[in-house]
Amino acid sequence: MRRIATLPALLALAACAGAPAAGPPVPVYLKPSVSARQALEDVAICREEARRAVPRRSVPVSVQPTISVGVSRCSGRVCVGASQGLGGGIGARVGPLGYERFPTARVDRNAPLRGEAIGACMGAKGYGLTTLPRCTGPARALQSHPFDTTGLCVARGEVIAEPV
Repeated sequence: MRRIATLPALLALAACAGAPAAGPPVPVYLKPSVSARQALEDVAICREEARRAVPRRSVPVSVQPTISVGVSRCSGRVCVGASQGLGGGIGARVGPLGYERFPTARVDRNAPLRGEAIGACMGAKGYGLTTLPRCTGPARALQSHPFDTTGLCVARGEVIAEPV
């Protein structure tokens, strides 16, 4: 009987929870009263200037886990355990299958500097960086940037919109 009484309470609580979150907030540059088209053009110009000023610097990094978590159990040349994290370079090891090269990925080391250059450029044009949630349903794009972003969301990349 007790389970039946708690079921309506749980359903009522779930109804109040609203729609699920659409992931982390999206950073957007905002300048009240500027047209949405002008804002997108300004972002494109600043990105291009930053791309020229701070070119891509792609370096290889190892994706071999290096931070061990928990206890490993070994039997002969085979070990079983949990690990997580990213390695700091390219390397190799001797494993059960002989010499194994760690898998690698390429990372752009200049990406943070390029982001700072974009922010400085947009700041010089009078924009401020803010975050808005991603639109989860139908939304109508705004024609100009608002003074108040309450209830607004981001649709299709960096377009500020209002849910419909």
